Amino acid sequence: MKKIYLYAGIGLIVTGLLAVVLGFTYFKNRGELDEKFFVNPVVMPMAYKVYGNPEVADGKYYLVKSVFKNRGKGSIKNFKISYRIPGYIDWTTPVTYEEILPSQTVVDLFYPKFPRKILDVLNTTPASVEIRYTYNDGVRNFEKIKRKNFEIRGRNELVYTDMPQEEISEIQDMFTNVNLLACFVTPEDPVIKYFTQQLQKNVLQGTTAGIAGGSQEVQRFMQGLYEFEKAAGIVYGGTLGLPEKIGDKISIVQHIRLPREVLTGGAGLCVELSILFASVAESAGLRSLIFVTQHHAFPGIETRDGILAIEATGVGGEAIGGKMSFEQAMRVGTENAKKFLNGEPIDGAMPVALLRINNLHAQGYRPPDLEDDPNLRKKIDSIFKNVFRPTPAQLPYKEGERDTMQNNRENQPIPAQIQPLSYQDPNGIFSFSYPANWQLLLEPIPALPYLRVIVADPAMSQEAEVYYFHDIYSPAQAIQRLYTILTQQLGESIQYRPLGSIMINGVNFTRYTGVTTSQGIRTTWVAHFTSTSQGVVGFVLGSYINQLNTPQLKLIQNSFKVVQ
Repeated sequence: MKKIYLYAGIGLIVTGLLAVVLGFTYFKNRGELDEKFFVNPVVMPMAYKVYGNPEVADGKYYLVKSVFKNRGKGSIKNFKISYRIPGYIDWTTPVTYEEILPSQTVVDLFYPKFPRKILDVLNTTPASVEIRYTYNDGVRNFEKIKRKNFEIRGRNELVYTDMPQEEISEIQDMFTNVNLLACFVTPEDPVIKYFTQQLQKNVLQGTTAGIAGGSQEVQRFMQGLYEFEKAAGIVYGGTLGLPEKIGDKISIVQHIRLPREVLTGGAGLCVELSILFASVAESAGLRSLIFVTQHHAFPGIETRDGILAIEATGVGGEAIGGKMSFEQAMRVGTENAKKFLNGEPIDGAMPVALLRINNLHAQGYRPPDLEDDPNLRKKIDSIFKNVFRPTPAQLPYKEGERDTMQNNRENQPIPAQIQPLSYQDPNGIFSFSYPANWQLLLEPIPALPYLRVIVADPAMSQEAEVYYFHDIYSPAQAIQRLYTILTQQLGESIQYRPLGSIMINGVNFTRYTGVTTSQGIRTTWVAHFTSTSQGVVGFVLGSYINQLNTPQLKLIQNSFKVVQ
């Protein structure tokens, strides 16, 4: 019996020693992973082809960077990793790393190939990416899944920089994503291709600009496009500049309408008009350029003889001191292009980037695949039927000839009776009437959330802006808040002073008069603000031609009503 106990005790000792040896060997020889995940906080739908291409910008536009370090004593074997984005991308084919040695680091990048349906996202939408990885640490098998969140921005939004605010030290740091503007240039859009064909057929009556590339024929093409835009009533929406700031961050986001939307909608900002110009030029086989400064953008075309540049906003009117003739627009574009290429400021704004669209498309900054739209084609047909059609004999015009023809049309008397339209705030806070032929824009400037509505005449020579300050309760505070945003965030220069008060529809409004200067454009205005139980409500009447007593502006002023 004693022998049995003796043997049992020895067995326990051996077992214990064996466990110690095996345990020591296990901990000595097993691998141990440290993992870190870096996720791009935003994805822009218009650039979905860029995110799926690791060749673009040396792989800059990954969605996830997964970093794994083996800090154990043994090797990690058969490491596999895959990704998915619920609702968009199923689990990807696993990438395998056969062995991760001790102290070795593995970096795996995920370039998501989004489906075209991401273009259906019109507003910022939360999303998530899931990361699944498996491995053997030398003894055991492991499987882990991590989930990280990001945002899909609205289809029309461009985030100009992805740098943290504390790392921004120069102008270019605020435009690290400026090349993504090329994704908004859509020469393969069936609607743009159809418009280009109609332009070549009905206005230019044929062109060799995209074949020969000589400056004279390219200039004739540019003039045909420019004159068509003027005759079609496409205007420069001069309230919003390039770029915008959001909140207290330097991250710059801008809402950019697609070229088809600008063409058929009849209005565009400087960058949107430049993108439209570049899209049509590229569709015609030309090599387009977009010059980008801190606060402005204008297009050009590269020919075998040099660069031709044009001020695209000249089509739209009074926001730049009056509509420009083609010759004037070319002169302004040429002068600004020379300054840009010499590194000189343009209206106080420094050059940021010269985008060669054809090159950027070849580098992978590809526009999305857009579907054809028969309704937009019909609208284009309607525009061509109703606009002035220049003929080859009239292109190019002699200096001043086009101005005379344009003035003959613009100086026609305005009809005495224009049935006004009415606008009622959805929350019932205010209402007003405005001329039926004016354009109405709702919440047009994300960087200025207090601005609810803008109405502007077709020539953009006069406009009214309606504001609602929900967190302010005195007109003095409202005008000061507006001054701060416009000067410090949007870079405008403003001078103003009190102008007494006025009674409108039984409500007393405090008035201010002032002058705003932005990009060399001078606007005179009168602001009307009143306190209500829900905050401060008011409107600003402005004119680029210093005429604030027009019947149209009086209509808006006299009809303005506020719920107290």
